[in-house]
Amino acid sequence: MNKDEQQITLLEQYYAALAYNANASPPPNLDPASATIARQLRHAALSVKPGAAFRTQLSQQLEYQVTLAKATPIAPSVGRMEPTTMRTPMQSDIKSPFSRPLLRLVSAALALIIIAASVALVSGLLRLGDNQAVTQPASQPTPCNGPLGPWHAIAAYSAPLTTAAVASDGQYLYAVGGATNQPDVASNQLLRYDPATNSWSTLAHAADSFAFADAIYVPANHKLYVFGGAVATGTAVNLTRIYDPASNSWSAGAEMPQPRAEMVDAYWNGKIYLVAGGASISISNPPNATYPPQSQTWVYDPLANTWDTTRANLPDKVRGAAGAVIDGHLYVAGGLGEAQRTAATYDYDIATNTWTARASLPQPLEVAGSTVVGSRFYVFGGANSAGDALNTAYAYDPNSNNWVSQPLLSQTRSAVYGASIGNTVYAVGGFNNSGLFDSAEAATVSCAGK
Repeated sequence: MNKDEQQITLLEQYYAALAYNANASPPPNLDPASATIARQLRHAALSVKPGAAFRTQLSQQLEYQVTLAKATPIAPSVGRMEPTTMRTPMQSDIKSPFSRPLLRLVSAALALIIIAASVALVSGLLRLGDNQAVTQPASQPTPCNGPLGPWHAIAAYSAPLTTAAVASDGQYLYAVGGATNQPDVASNQLLRYDPATNSWSTLAHAADSFAFADAIYVPANHKLYVFGGAVATGTAVNLTRIYDPASNSWSAGAEMPQPRAEMVDAYWNGKIYLVAGGASISISNPPNATYPPQSQTWVYDPLANTWDTTRANLPDKVRGAAGAVIDGHLYVAGGLGEAQRTAATYDYDIATNTWTARASLPQPLEVAGSTVVGSRFYVFGGANSAGDALNTAYAYDPNSNNWVSQPLLSQTRSAVYGASIGNTVYAVGGFNNSGLFDSAEAATVSCAGK
């Protein structure tokens, strides 16, 4: 791969990552000017309300830039950036990052890929104008890094459920599968939570029933991916399920390398990372069987629909660990090891394919909920060393390598799943000695303090 091709690939990956995390750091080798343009394009896509005049002007502006880019000679390198003094016909009318000089990229290849991304954004804006943007995440506030505020209940969903895989597209929460209040019975339902109306709705059911799966939203194609999980017999499966919110329909992706449940999942720069998990697991009420944990690190490319199994293994074998990615580092905390629950925390540097031990959790725990807001990794609920449900919550700061206690959940929740929308953290489902929950709760990260 030559330098131009590498820059194009990195630019595409960073542009997709910005939809998932507005504060995402660019890949180390991406040209700084290209990274700036990617942020401008993403900001415009999320912040501009597309009136009819704006859409017409933007389309004309992009057509003009395409013409200019096609006439730009290809330079031998991308390193030197030359300012342009050319004034386009629409420059006085459009106050948008799109009207800034995209042609500062001397490489015609890079210029064309940026314009292609812009044209795709125009299509998205046109769909927004027609009220068809069901797959587009809402504009998000700047992520904060303060402590969690108090937890509060949000709307309950239709039936008691635990271990439903949960993910967010930045506008809604999605909860799919899970174990019901009948022992060893899994679900195939897909629920969507709308924080604007504080309500859950039922969407198209998955083709199979499962619990302890993993769900990830991919901003590059606006689809939800659901991996593995355990069926009613407790046997894990290797299925990759793909949900398209635009058509409210399911399809199948390439199967996982092996059956897995209770994995750690994360999305970074266009790729999905799945770590550890178990080959089988009990989905009884409550889950109580022990199965051998695993340590593999797998990478799935959702656009190419391919798997990479060559990544370094997690140093420990665990299932039911908490996990999240921050600035190219995947953090795995806690879980059930081969002999007992653990408090260990590991940092996987995606770029270097290396694992490093970090500060341990304040206590061992398993099947806790987790998510990221800003540059903090939040872990809440789960089961302690004795298997009792917890209501504790912690925040990990990678910069100080320190865990800090947060406000307690309003109730103990084991086998709880987590996600975030903007600066709000959600804890969905779970169980304790009273049984399974049909409830969820939320807490908002403060923008003041550390």
